[in-house]
Amino acid sequence: MKNSKSVKFIVLAILIFGVWSYLKKDQLPLEVTLESEQPNSPSEQSNDQKIDLSKSSDSESHSSNANNFFVAQNKEEESLGLMTQILKDSLPLEKESQDLVRELDNNQLSPELARDSNPYTGDMMIVRTKRNLPGTRYFHAQYFVGEDGKEFLQHMSFEFKGGAGAFDRAISAAQTLAQLGAPVKKTKDFIQWNISENREVWIKIMGEKDLIDDPYNAYTKADVGTIRVAVEKKIHDDQHQDHVENE
Repeated sequence: MKNSKSVKFIVLAILIFGVWSYLKKDQLPLEVTLESEQPNSPSEQSNDQKIDLSKSSDSESHSSNANNFFVAQNKEEESLGLMTQILKDSLPLEKESQDLVRELDNNQLSPELARDSNPYTGDMMIVRTKRNLPGTRYFHAQYFVGEDGKEFLQHMSFEFKGGAGAFDRAISAAQTLAQLGAPVKKTKDFIQWNISENREVWIKIMGEKDLIDDPYNAYTKADVGTIRVAVEKKIHDDQHQDHVENE
């Protein structure tokens, strides 16, 4: 009987040792597998995707939105960003006044389109808005009409509420228009870049002289300091200096 119990004890001990050895053997590969998979855990994979998306987004910004994104800090700057985007959308040469009217209408700005004709400048399509976004006003665009009926942008601008930092914020928003590079003209209240051989963009802090006898907009002395953002067809002559400085 004792021998039988001893045999059973030995067999049981062997079985326990075998199970323990088997479990210990499988434990190491399991730990190694977890370590090797750890960098691909859901949390870290999500972070990697965010970093890649951010880089991709930045890359698109550098190519399609020029140098950076404009991040609005309040409602008025949201308006500044949107109006600048409207300028940008109108830059392609194939865009005409009707395209602009549709975009303005989509933004509920109540655009008005009128044709102006005179023997000196020929036919011109003029676009203005009856409504304005907060902090902006006096949107104005002019398209020359060629003999073949095709239009091309001559001038497009809007005004942004002046104040501390407003000029710098308008400059930041303008960086989304194109690859602007270094400005070709810059003073304390004026800056200008060439967009292409035939287009330029400028931003100006309006002085008292700028507000006199404007053919389209009404001003008072309280409007001194208003910011105007404009895209224009270049005029290659010495007389094209009226908007450069507040002398």
